[in-house]
Amino acid sequence: MKNLYILSMAFFVALSVSAQEGNETLLNEGRTWTICSWTSPPQPDTKLYYEYVLRGDTTINDIRFKQSFQRRVDGKDGGDFRPLLWVGQNGDKCYVATFESGKSNDILDLQMSMDFGLKVGDTYQQKDMAGFCLNYEVTSVGDTVVDSSTDKTTRKVIHLKCMNYPDDSRFHEVWVEGIGSLSDGPFGAYNKTATGQLTQTVKCTEGAETLIDQLVASAISTVMKSETKYTDKMFNLQGQQLNGLATKGVVVRKGNKYVSR
Repeated sequence: MKNLYILSMAFFVALSVSAQEGNETLLNEGRTWTICSWTSPPQPDTKLYYEYVLRGDTTINDIRFKQSFQRRVDGKDGGDFRPLLWVGQNGDKCYVATFESGKSNDILDLQMSMDFGLKVGDTYQQKDMAGFCLNYEVTSVGDTVVDSSTDKTTRKVIHLKCMNYPDDSRFHEVWVEGIGSLSDGPFGAYNKTATGQLTQTVKCTEGAETLIDQLVASAISTVMKSETKYTDKMFNLQGQQLNGLATKGVVVRKGNKYVSR
């Protein structure tokens, strides 16, 4: 019993050290996303790559915002960055906003794009630019280290099922702390221009640092490893649930083995 307590405390301390502390922000100056968009079903020559960069700083209602600037990677829009949406974050909550032209204190539309405090089973709704509502349910919450990242930082990851299209995995979402949506960077569903538009975050970088590169095959598989949601319940090696801490032998708790003497 005593040994199990010591092992449990050691595991708790190790978990506390390894898990990321605080909330990594999306809003570092110059953070850049490359996002691909295309129609569904795909049409010829409709796969377009856009680059988005965050610049500037403003605070509205205790929410810090940066403006995103967009350009096409192929340069067919002139190659210059043009102002687009504003991206905000306050603690766990991320936001997307539009402001009246030239007035960064007059919000026309403000939506929460993600709350990293959500738990498994929670639901939330987000509209796209066309006003179409997408409803999501959280299916798993965990930590991940993205293989393709430069610094191998441990980041919180949330998997969401799109209830509008429950059988179409292309519309489901994965959000990674500090990186955003694996479908649409810091914007989530809001940046989708029409129903049926599909998007993918190809890369997220900050200067010479790579946060994720989905052109690297192992990047997504590593993120997906966090799907299992462990509980505090204990089981024996045969998978039978155990009651209390008095059980002797090898027990399994939160996916880890402990020895109870």
